[in-house]
Amino acid sequence: MNWHEENSVRRLYHGSKEGIKGKITTKIGNRHCDFGEGFYLTDTKKSAYKLVCQRNKPVVYEFELDIRAISNKKILNKDINWLMVIAAFRNKLDDKTIREKIISRINSYDLVIGNIADDRLFTTLDWFFDNIYSCEVAIELLNTIDFGLQYVL
Repeated sequence: MNWHEENSVRRLYHGSKEGIKGKITTKIGNRHCDFGEGFYLTDTKKSAYKLVCQRNKPVVYEFELDIRAISNKKILNKDINWLMVIAAFRNKLDDKTIREKIISRINSYDLVIGNIADDRLFTTLDWFFDNIYSCEVAIELLNTIDFGLQYVL
């Protein structure tokens, strides 16, 4: 079964800096994260721990998410669309109109699923936007790295 098949319940993890206090909301998080503001989950405990291990009181939670229950979702494969979404949210696109259009489109979904964009990818991203790397070269380089998947509500 592929990760993007919809007919399944996923076991996912959330790393919190000091634990979740109160109700879980999707209006949290940094709007400059990979897919903007939202409640982020990942497919591996290791990825969740990696995000919070440097904190004083980190907590990793385990959740089950029924993908079938969410009809308004966007699945981003590691391609030019994924790259442009990451660039838009991380403020790497100079064209404000394009950036806002991408952000608005992604914000219209209830769930976005895609690869985690580790900060190490930004050399590749910068070189792509500086026309040092073609789109094909950038994607090929990014495909050599697997940081896992993120599910953003």
